[in-house]
Amino acid sequence: MRTLFLIYIFLYANHGYCQDQLFKQYGGWGRIKKEAAATDKKIFLYFGATWCSPCNYLKKNIFTDPSVIRAMKKEFVSCSFDIDREPALPFLKKYRITAVPLFLIFDHEGRLLNRTEEIDPTVAGFLAQVDTSRMTPRKYKGISERLDMRWPAFYDDYFNGHMKVLPDSMVVARYLSTQHDLTSEVNWDILSLFNVGDEYFLYTIANKQKFIDRYGIEADFKLLDMYRRMAQKYIDSKDSVGYNRITFQLLQPNETADKATWRAYYMRLLKFLGNTGMDWDRFLALADTLRRKFGQDDNETIVQYAFLSKLNVKVNKILLEMMDTVLQSRPYPRNYFMYSILQLKTGEKEKAQEYLDKTILSCTTKEDKKEYQSIFTNCSQSASHPF
Repeated sequence: MRTLFLIYIFLYANHGYCQDQLFKQYGGWGRIKKEAAATDKKIFLYFGATWCSPCNYLKKNIFTDPSVIRAMKKEFVSCSFDIDREPALPFLKKYRITAVPLFLIFDHEGRLLNRTEEIDPTVAGFLAQVDTSRMTPRKYKGISERLDMRWPAFYDDYFNGHMKVLPDSMVVARYLSTQHDLTSEVNWDILSLFNVGDEYFLYTIANKQKFIDRYGIEADFKLLDMYRRMAQKYIDSKDSVGYNRITFQLLQPNETADKATWRAYYMRLLKFLGNTGMDWDRFLALADTLRRKFGQDDNETIVQYAFLSKLNVKVNKILLEMMDTVLQSRPYPRNYFMYSILQLKTGEKEKAQEYLDKTILSCTTKEDKKEYQSIFTNCSQSASHPF
């Protein structure tokens, strides 16, 4: 027992030693910048959480790798933050960090050079990702070096409360209505995080290039996030007018738009129709137009938009035909599952169970298996007749 205990202590200490080799103990932003300036290095800040599986994988397999430690020590002063602990809070607020894992790279004066939210889980990939981020800094003209910004109370409360409760949209809208410059850093933080209605979404779309010029390509991604939040609101309320308005403003489909724009426009309209089940004739007509113009590659997504809705016999038959094609080239768990649910809706319970079994067998995690089984059970019990 004593021998096992000593081995455990050795391994634990060695693991900690490797971590300490890469990440310095955070002693304040000023101290980190001063050290980076003195050593002519950039600053690397990593954000993770103990409950985050990808974060734990990176901590165990990437940040302890000797080649990663050597390369990082050469170029950076590095610190690691748990987003549930106090030291991370100023950075969470400043850089709107709401998901992990994530890393930020700065120059020694604290100017943001790069933000990476999808970290490669391989040693070679991670090192390439960091090197590219270091060598090709992005433009963030609108982001200052200050951490102590003057955010409104609801913004501070959101982060102080560990991002569990979103502020009331009316409170956010009232605040923004008093602001003269909605493109300022603080107001961009608010616009990009919270759902504040059509008026402000349409404003950001109309001023898209100004936001991109100030906040880099991240602004483009955030505008898409804003759209998704607004779109889901309209799907939930079955408001086709509002949904079509923001979708048209986002994509601007017209005679000069390219094929990719029109394809995206059709797909977004199909998502609304499939999720709400409001007009299956239009859904099928639009799906047919999309497939004739762009081929069969979107069959999987078209089915995904509709398979959990209340279908009629005609729609269910066509979706099954689409899935027959999809399964020939992409026999993945989700596709097996969609096929299973569609069979269940036709009353083919044995075939539905057969494809649920294939779904479960091809899943890689217990969580996925449990989720698929739960949805299948709910669908089985939801009605005595599928249509």
